[in-house]
Amino acid sequence: MILENAQLTKHKPTLNWINDFNLTIQNVNYTLSNETVELQTGTSTPNCFLLGKSKRMVEKVTDIANIFSSPNVFEIGILHGGSVVLYDQILRPNKIVAIEYSNHIIQPLTKYINEHNKNHIIKPYFGVSQADALAMSKILDVEFSEKNIDIVFDDGAHLYAETKAAFNTCFPYVKPGGYYCIEDWGWAHWPGDYWQKGGNEFLADKIPMSNLIIELLILSASRPDLIESIVIDGFRDSSMAIIKRGTAIIHDEKFNIDRYCLTRGETFIPYKLQAEQKLFNDNMVSALTEGQNTINLLQTSLSAEELKLRELSERLESFLDSTSWKITKPLRMMRDLINKCI
Repeated sequence: MILENAQLTKHKPTLNWINDFNLTIQNVNYTLSNETVELQTGTSTPNCFLLGKSKRMVEKVTDIANIFSSPNVFEIGILHGGSVVLYDQILRPNKIVAIEYSNHIIQPLTKYINEHNKNHIIKPYFGVSQADALAMSKILDVEFSEKNIDIVFDDGAHLYAETKAAFNTCFPYVKPGGYYCIEDWGWAHWPGDYWQKGGNEFLADKIPMSNLIIELLILSASRPDLIESIVIDGFRDSSMAIIKRGTAIIHDEKFNIDRYCLTRGETFIPYKLQAEQKLFNDNMVSALTEGQNTINLLQTSLSAEELKLRELSERLESFLDSTSWKITKPLRMMRDLINKCI
């Protein structure tokens, strides 16, 4: 992974690696894991934070730390609190605001904030969906009213719609030259049965995140003043897309990348709408096929009934033309006369 040359030099904390999965920084211990089950069932403790990152990704954060001095940081996805503390230690931020979908307060994180007197620097918000533009905007307006975010880390839902919604909301708050980092974008393409054969049931029917990265690449070509560059890392243990904000001033109150993507003069149709249109078309084809099958069955049934009626008509005509019917005509006339007289 190559980032631009460091613009600054500053003291960085020493990272003491016990092994690839255990790290200590200034008496704060971390256990690293990229295993989904462990991250879902594990927890941080007052003595050790569970960090959902690899050694390679931590080293990438140190690369970013060389570019920004006391940055303003916005993180999407607190989980066990390890990344918030890591960013505080490595990036030395002026402010770090973090949101988490869960309402569960991370006590080890609260303890770290209080013990290190970081209440004015680290500001976690719980029970916030990254797809909730109104809730997100309220937080961003309060914490970054000058639209001066240096770095956004999106390690939240890892889903196309939610991540795109967050990007549309947050990107205008990133200042020119700032970084918008989207983590784990490549999950639909990682090797192994867990990812390729439905081992992760939750993601099995979800739109791949890579479609958003492709849309952002289109935007960077259409409007390089919005997105100056995109650096892609596809490694399973450090899958990250780093989007560098261009110099354009965004006046849009409801910014949406779809409005700015150019496609040879045609209307840009984002993947989600394409998928919905395909689903609609597939359903229509299925309904039409089912309807045609029903019509075919009715036609077959109608043809059979018509054949029966034709056979009955022919039999009736044959009977009326028969000698026995003609011979018995006087008897039928006499019967009708008797019935009238009774």
